[in-house]
Amino acid sequence: MVREWAKNGQRVDGDGTLLSTYGSSASKVNYAITDAPYYTDVDPDVDFHGHIGANTGEWLVVFSRGEKSSYFGPRIWGVRVKGSNGLLLNTYGEEILPATALNKSAAGGPPWMPEFPIGFDGVSLFGGGGAFVQGSPHVAANDDPERSSLKKSTLKPVFQNPECLVAWTDYRAGGDIYGQRVAYFPDSAAYKLLLKPERGSDSLHTLILLNQDGSWAVPFMMWIDWPNYAITNDPLYQSWNNLEYNQEDGTWLAIWNDWRNTAWDGAWGGPGSITPNADIYGQRLWINPLDSVLVWIDYEGVLNAPPELNTPIAFLEANEGCSNYPCIAYGVTGNTFLVGYEYIEGNSSVDVMANMYNGINPGGGTAVEQGTPSSAPHALELQHNYPNPFNQATAIEYQVAASSQVRLAVYNIRGEQVAVLFEGTRPAGAYTATWSGMDNQGRMLPSGVYFYRLSTPEMSKTQKMVLVR
Repeated sequence: MVREWAKNGQRVDGDGTLLSTYGSSASKVNYAITDAPYYTDVDPDVDFHGHIGANTGEWLVVFSRGEKSSYFGPRIWGVRVKGSNGLLLNTYGEEILPATALNKSAAGGPPWMPEFPIGFDGVSLFGGGGAFVQGSPHVAANDDPERSSLKKSTLKPVFQNPECLVAWTDYRAGGDIYGQRVAYFPDSAAYKLLLKPERGSDSLHTLILLNQDGSWAVPFMMWIDWPNYAITNDPLYQSWNNLEYNQEDGTWLAIWNDWRNTAWDGAWGGPGSITPNADIYGQRLWINPLDSVLVWIDYEGVLNAPPELNTPIAFLEANEGCSNYPCIAYGVTGNTFLVGYEYIEGNSSVDVMANMYNGINPGGGTAVEQGTPSSAPHALELQHNYPNPFNQATAIEYQVAASSQVRLAVYNIRGEQVAVLFEGTRPAGAYTATWSGMDNQGRMLPSGVYFYRLSTPEMSKTQKMVLVR
């Protein structure tokens, strides 16, 4: 029964030949990646990292692990697998011999071998926590064979280390999507940064967890206390997530099922209850090459977008929506993500639908724009922003009476234009823009009084707001 819950793997050559690992005499026999007798390991995902920077040439397998007896408190874990021979690696990048291959992380680390913790955030190593569950982990590597995003940029990166982003559904505060950066430092850098006690060959890479600002966890049990971060923290329910990486502009796109528009909080109504169908929402994340900070960006390329203001990808009516995990793939030639999902309307049969997503490159915009046309308002209206005063971002609601050229801009107290939030044609309807306190060049503006003006060829309206740093 124990091995029913182990995570197994199988290497396959380019010609389809099944490859053996750890001296297996039969090449068609799978081998255990995890085999913990007291834990249940489920929901695995895997990605390969082998090109960016120094060649890591390995897989990262992520999974959800809970106590076998109760499955209370499952957390996200990972295992490194060497690409050339399938051997498991510890977090120093060293091959683990067969006799010590599995279940040696109980004493902590580093080096963790082979399993290492990813999603704990100060919670007990041994589970517990009742309803606090982490599941559905997905991993995507910033693997860019051509280094195209840096070749096209004038920015000189501070860090060029290989990284993976891991995203999962997290129930510590209901249902949110959380993430964690996992980075690989070549051995010489790891030794200089005191990430390992002895220097080895730069063919080895030390794996560490990174915070949003690029800092790393202190060794040993501090990995368990390392804070994860919410990819979305909308107060209503999100679950069933997926993840992909854009090799052209260096962004990750996390997608998930989202119930904010049906106001469902995830509560189960008991036997016979039906889960409402969901919309598909997404959030892009990008590592700023200037400072190695992970930033949230919206579909217009605005940096530091609030994590609760995400982009609707499949925005459906109340009686229709997605009924299962969405899938996602990135197409290099068109710089576009394809998002597929199960679509159901009422009690009708399930179909497979797809939407295409193509966001503006990071730093290419200054505002988050959300909105769909509604019934035509009676006049041009510009509401007071909220919150006001504000620190990180503020929302501005406005309405246009008929299809028209519209311009929404921000000015400082001297009357100088500092940001254009929208300029173009709008059909009649209501819209919301969000300003994150940056100018048109993506620079953070100082505290002070600012004015925002909504203009059409016929009229304009102005309101005042206060930015407090």
